Amino acid sequence: MALQVNYGDIRSEVIKKLEAKKDSMVAVLKNLDDTMNTLPTVMQGDVVVAYQYEYEKVVQQIYSKLNVNLEKYVEQLESVCAEFEAIDKDMKDQLKV
Repeated sequence: MALQVNYGDIRSEVIKKLEAKKDSMVAVLKNLDDTMNTLPTVMQGDVVVAYQYEYEKVVQQIYSKLNVNLEKYVEQLESVCAEFEAIDKDMKDQLKV
């Protein structure tokens, strides 16, 4: 069975949509940050620092890692598409000779 790869569909149906989701996650993280920044207005003392620390440790690390890894995944998909395209072009060029 031959390997069939539709580069345009990978780019439009997978990569583009993953990038959009990544942008959405960045917006959600900003909203979370904005919400957490209001905590000192309703709470005082060491408890605020503790909650902010927990937030930083848990939520931001998860979102940051997810965004970075998602970006790497998208880059890998694009790299594979480009590599297969180059191989296909090279094979076509060789067959024309």
